[in-house]
Amino acid sequence: MRGKINNFYLKEKYRMTRTLEKSVISKFNETFGFSVRKTADQYCPIDGLCRENKVLLEIKTQKQNFDDFHTCVIGKDKIDYCRRKYPDWTLYVVWTYDDQSVVYQWNKLDNHFLHPRFGNKKYGFKPHYMVSNNCVKSF
Repeated sequence: MRGKINNFYLKEKYRMTRTLEKSVISKFNETFGFSVRKTADQYCPIDGLCRENKVLLEIKTQKQNFDDFHTCVIGKDKIDYCRRKYPDWTLYVVWTYDDQSVVYQWNKLDNHFLHPRFGNKKYGFKPHYMVSNNCVKSF
């Protein structure tokens, strides 16, 4: 019985995440004038892309308010993947918080503080970039 409950929870969480991603992509396109589309593969490291404008979009969901911490966090592996697979494309990272959404345009030469061992016991510890709240824009 417990497996069925966990399976239901995971399916519902996936459905809600997909809905949130679609609404963020729609708002992003309205705000910036791109035509980013959700990636078809649910396991793709990037959430959306626009081939015409060479734009990548990564969406990070945070279950807290924006001002609770001084930095926004993204895994180093995501940035490395984008730089390696799409070297000439522009990466936008959107963090959705309980009280607002913020966006950051990641440039090739950006070198934010790299925390070598960030995470928790459940998901493991790995390198993450810390982007100061002063660098992101609300949208």
